[in-house]
Amino acid sequence: MDRLANREYRNDGFKRAAIARFTPKNEYGSMDGRQDLAHISRGAMVRVDSFLTTTNTGNWQEIYAPVAVAGTYRLEEEPIDLPVLVRLREKYQLEGKLAGSGLDFERLVPLRTWIKSLWKHGLPFRQPYWNAEQIIYRAINAKEQFHCVHYSVAFLQCARSLGYHVRLVNLHRAVVEDCPPGREFEHKPKCSEHVVVEIWSNDLGKWIVFDVDYDCHYMAYGEYLNAKELHDAKISGATDSVQILGGPYTAEKMQDQTLEDRLGLYAHFSVYLRNNFLVDEESPVRIVHYVDESTSPILWWFGDDMIPRPDLMGPIHVAKPYKDYTPVLNDGRLDTAWASSDAVSEHWAQVEWAQAVDATDVVIHWADRGIAFRTSRRYDVEIKGPDGWKLVQEGTENGEKPWSHHTFPRQKILALKVRQLPGGGHFEYPNRLWLRQIQVF
Repeated sequence: MDRLANREYRNDGFKRAAIARFTPKNEYGSMDGRQDLAHISRGAMVRVDSFLTTTNTGNWQEIYAPVAVAGTYRLEEEPIDLPVLVRLREKYQLEGKLAGSGLDFERLVPLRTWIKSLWKHGLPFRQPYWNAEQIIYRAINAKEQFHCVHYSVAFLQCARSLGYHVRLVNLHRAVVEDCPPGREFEHKPKCSEHVVVEIWSNDLGKWIVFDVDYDCHYMAYGEYLNAKELHDAKISGATDSVQILGGPYTAEKMQDQTLEDRLGLYAHFSVYLRNNFLVDEESPVRIVHYVDESTSPILWWFGDDMIPRPDLMGPIHVAKPYKDYTPVLNDGRLDTAWASSDAVSEHWAQVEWAQAVDATDVVIHWADRGIAFRTSRRYDVEIKGPDGWKLVQEGTENGEKPWSHHTFPRQKILALKVRQLPGGGHFEYPNRLWLRQIQVF
């Protein structure tokens, strides 16, 4: 009990849980006593063609378009007649918490202040599921504290119950190579993160940022701002033009922080492409990260497929500089997986060694997501020896299975590639290659 009351102890526990997500294991075992040559401990590296849940782009015409025509970046939304949203709306009389006049999004300001009033920002005893009903109940009755992401989720689902289009936005001051999860505030330079929301305003025809934790939004030159516009102001050095429009709790949160310090968080911003965490607790969460001349690409979770994790604050945590490889596919862990993009093309994952290895077998472990193993139906296996690449397994029709095992004549190889043919994925995701692990023996 004393340890639970100790903030430092609980915080260390969350840090340990986060770090454990990146710690290699050996849960797949050996083959007839032979060790996995592709395991990260053997110096192997896995490159991939793409990532499902990390999209780095400088083209924001679609992401900042109206929700109904968002095309590639369409927001997957919670249905507003979902029972939990109906209960939220009725139990807390949310319609009565809207302002009586103003632009559509301005009417949500009192709701934002109400959410902020329910608890004091702090470390929870455990990280809750992204469920506003549970978060609000625990805050009101158990006097538990939560983070910025929980303010944002609670507001998002309350606003969604009222018919608004709302999405989460993750902010980062910096993207660094060497910061372990949970140590962002201790790192130099600062790489701390923050979570806010964007609301679609029909009246203005644009997205508008609400920082629920700070009970505020922003304006410049008479215009209300979204994350892209705040990012541009930060990058261009035009932060003096930005005004913070705060509520009753803003000054207490700001304390000695300057507005410029707050806007430093908009150096990197990433938009979640779904808010339907109540109807779909398990699916990957797609993230779109904005890139420009001053903003380098990032990779979330080292290329994990970013499923929600109740032991952490959410599916994303630490952003790393973008690379085309991921340790997820040779970390020896059963609970991690990588997914390619859904582009209509071939997709591949390639194991490489600095020095040739003597191999005869490859075992491909398909992702266990939802109610099925996401087994590819048509794929090839190629190996690279001293004389270049050659095909050792030609893709054929393949039914659902946890793993596929292929053998080839013993030889020295420098690389091995699993290549899914166009449209050859699982029947639900025909253009996605979705793997848990590649083993070579």
